[in-house]
Amino acid sequence: MMRLTVKVWVGCWLMLVATGCNPVSMATSAAGAAYKVVRGAEADPTLIRGAVPGDLAAYRSLRLGEVTTDVPPICTGEVLAKVRAAIIEQLGDEEAVRAFPGGGRVLRFDVLCRFFKERGLIGGEGRLDWMVTLRDVESDAVVGLVFVEGVSESPLQHGVRDMARENTKELVRFLERRRQGLPR
Repeated sequence: MMRLTVKVWVGCWLMLVATGCNPVSMATSAAGAAYKVVRGAEADPTLIRGAVPGDLAAYRSLRLGEVTTDVPPICTGEVLAKVRAAIIEQLGDEEAVRAFPGGGRVLRFDVLCRFFKERGLIGGEGRLDWMVTLRDVESDAVVGLVFVEGVSESPLQHGVRDMARENTKELVRFLERRRQGLPR
């Protein structure tokens, strides 16, 4: 019985190789796809100007301002509405509330959606890029400018809401590090 099982497995493997299928390549491709699913959407905030480490220490509250675009054919009104809803949802997350518990000075951030592309069913990557202006609510002075690049190759987290939540999460982490005086 054992010899028959071994022969069946060897025969299947030889058939795959004979037809041009490489079992190692197939396993590697499956592992790569699984990694993209687990990794999900990713965001990378980059400081353009201002927001020197420690300058944000006085801010204890974070508030969403305007969500706009200067490329309406790419970032439609529907996309902007979904972005706004996802940001509001993510700002209620435990990590965001812990980072900015309220009270004290209020930091407002205005989001300018620069690019949006949803991931296709077959592949590719989804993108949601923002230019974020940080403003002091009392003086309306610009405190900083941050570019947030959001990317997703995940077949599960590829929509505008998924990427907007991830962008917001990483923006909050970035601002919290800046509040603590850390460079990144």
